[in-house]
Amino acid sequence: MNKLTEANVIVTTPLSPTIEEEELAIELAGLLGSNFGARDSRTISSLIRRHNVAATIVVGLKEIRLVYNGHSYGFHPNMALHRVAALRSGKKDRLVEAAELKSGDKVLDCTCGLGSDAVVAACAVGENGVVSALEASAVLAAIVRCGFRNYQHKESTMIEAMRHVTVINEDYASILPMLESDSWDIVYFDPMFETTFANTKSIDLVRILGSYDQPSLEIINEAWRVARRSVVVKDRLPGKFLNAMDIPIVSNSKRVWYGRLDAS
Repeated sequence: MNKLTEANVIVTTPLSPTIEEEELAIELAGLLGSNFGARDSRTISSLIRRHNVAATIVVGLKEIRLVYNGHSYGFHPNMALHRVAALRSGKKDRLVEAAELKSGDKVLDCTCGLGSDAVVAACAVGENGVVSALEASAVLAAIVRCGFRNYQHKESTMIEAMRHVTVINEDYASILPMLESDSWDIVYFDPMFETTFANTKSIDLVRILGSYDQPSLEIINEAWRVARRSVVVKDRLPGKFLNAMDIPIVSNSKRVWYGRLDAS
């Protein structure tokens, strides 16, 4: 599946848009550096042909969707729903345990994706904590930010956690060197890998838009400087990335491993 960039998309609205939806679409197009295409009763496929692009971003008041190769992709919290429910019922979460998250912590998630880990972290640190999530893809950041703001669910804990995450469209390689030392309690990475165990349309959205870059040793060292307590890194079996970076493994299973570098 080919990665999509802002240059290959056009931003539009749903059919019969409100004035606010059109204004939001024009604003997003400007932020992305993409063109805005008025819907004017046109189909998505005709807009794509008309503007000679690969995909369309459809901006509504409650949701932003990507239409690409005949498929429509939107935000969904995925496993965060089950993980937050488990935390609320008193069960453990492997990320929370690996990072030793507690109420009031400041967490910087350097690899937002769909934001599932950020939402779980927000649940763990509570209203007195801080969770910011960096996402290099401007399109993905916009979709997730809108999703966090508007997603509805009967479980109030889930909604509170989502609303508590700040999504920032920045690349961690650019941001980390600019941050003060010991300015965050936990710095977290979940690099994208070619293989994944999830198989949903939402994960496809990350495959299409997300970066497959992995943090270098220099970046890990920057994160260690920024982290007051620890740098936590997620890996897949058999932990090749953790071993390559010499990061001690603190949790492993048949699928997912976690490593942690504690502050000296």
